[in-house]
Amino acid sequence: MRTIKYIMAAMIVFITSCGEDFVELSNPNLLTSGSFWQTETDAQLGANALYQALIYDGTYMRFGPWIMDVRADDALSVTPGYYPEDVANYIVDAANIAYSFPWEHNYIGVWRANQVLDNVSDIPMDESLKSRILGEAHFIRGLCYFNLLNLFRNIVIYEHVAQSTDDYYIPQSAPEESWDLVIRDFTDAVDLLWTKDVTETGRATKGAAAAFLAKSLMINQRFSEAAPVLLDIINTVHGGNQKYGLYDLVPEFRDNFTEANENNIESLFEIQYDGEIPGLSVQGFTGDPASDWLKTDAHHKGLAAQPFGWGDLAPNPWIYEKFQEEKTLDDKWDPRMEASLLFEHPGDTTYKVYGYDQSKLQEMTFATPDVVPDNYKVFIRKWLTENETVELAWRSGINRRIMRYDDVLLLYAECMNEANNRAEAAKFVQIIRDRVGLADREAEFAALSQEGMRDRIDHERLLEFAFEGWRYVDMLRWGWFDPNSPNYKIDELKARDPEYINWTPGREYMAIPPTEIERTNGIVRQNPGWN
Repeated sequence: MRTIKYIMAAMIVFITSCGEDFVELSNPNLLTSGSFWQTETDAQLGANALYQALIYDGTYMRFGPWIMDVRADDALSVTPGYYPEDVANYIVDAANIAYSFPWEHNYIGVWRANQVLDNVSDIPMDESLKSRILGEAHFIRGLCYFNLLNLFRNIVIYEHVAQSTDDYYIPQSAPEESWDLVIRDFTDAVDLLWTKDVTETGRATKGAAAAFLAKSLMINQRFSEAAPVLLDIINTVHGGNQKYGLYDLVPEFRDNFTEANENNIESLFEIQYDGEIPGLSVQGFTGDPASDWLKTDAHHKGLAAQPFGWGDLAPNPWIYEKFQEEKTLDDKWDPRMEASLLFEHPGDTTYKVYGYDQSKLQEMTFATPDVVPDNYKVFIRKWLTENETVELAWRSGINRRIMRYDDVLLLYAECMNEANNRAEAAKFVQIIRDRVGLADREAEFAALSQEGMRDRIDHERLLEFAFEGWRYVDMLRWGWFDPNSPNYKIDELKARDPEYINWTPGREYMAIPPTEIERTNGIVRQNPGWN
């Protein structure tokens, strides 16, 4: 089967008339919106182009995940004066591309999806393939709006390709209306997409759409609606509902972060990278795609310790301690600790993978060195290639797993807890623990209060998804930044993460890029807390 990572994005160029009574000349070699969307091949190329939008700097290549990590309490910015520091410390700078790139690049995905949705329905072609392509467009549009809502909250909704200049000058929608569109997009994607076992590797599937649908519902506190969607995915493991294809946990947690085990049975959706396609040399951070753009991840270089990378992001000492609260049944570190953190310890198999010992690494460590001994250095291991040459060359081919089956299990446990079914919630929490060899505490967890189970699920999600961009989404949806929520935890966050000192209500969401406000003559307004 072909795989998305080897398909170059289709470039679609549009021209408009000046509207005057002049002779109009057209270039027969230039594709336009009127000449392109004609055949099944055009539809396929348009669908392929959707995925390139996911490897821009502001979506998933580098800054997208970086921003979500550094705003959470598990990671810290450790490079003074570098513009991600503003994001980490809730400070706005009009020139900071970290604000504009996520806005711009997710909207590129929206624009391309709208092109497909507006044009493919009328193309005469195989109906099953047409269904898949339309489903892909709904999924990618839903995913980009999902990202925008979690980053900015007050966003502009475009459901169709703009037909005039006026179509670009529209105000933001209410967040509830925007979430309704996201939920509709993922619902439509579930209906239209193919299952995992019959699709080309790397494409969106029913299972991926269902998982994002459930998470979107849960963000909006619609737990009773999310639970059956999640259970449908879970039942495939036991030979039940085959709507989505087969998913299960891989035996080794670390296998979710290596190139050798990509697109495994645990993966519902991942960004396809390849560091060995010949002839590609440019890291395409932004702008129109070019034929020589690399199809690689760039986040790893910001994580890798100097001199292998920039070392701009470090684990919070707090999460280092949380990983050590419980050892495995055979008295070893939790495997998630060694998969997530690079540190020197007895029996170490991870710290010296670059061929350097602790004394040769530069002084890159926790941002608050007084918390741990000066000679004890801890780095983020997830997403690292552990190959010095690859790290230095920005050529990581490790796919970024965006949605995994372990997330489905813990989301379902959360739904069961909100339904006051602690026994069922405890069962699924223990499934996650069993994979990493932790003691069976199912009965103990089943006896917890609802709030106690929320804390337990918080703990398991922290260790399971550290440095994967999900922590901040969890903090938002749990109400930790909302003064009116019973779960308001800003004082607790400030106590364990000094980067929250500058936080004020409203700044849990990013500042709308000033360039967008200027472009729309103020029709698009700045988010509360940033004025």
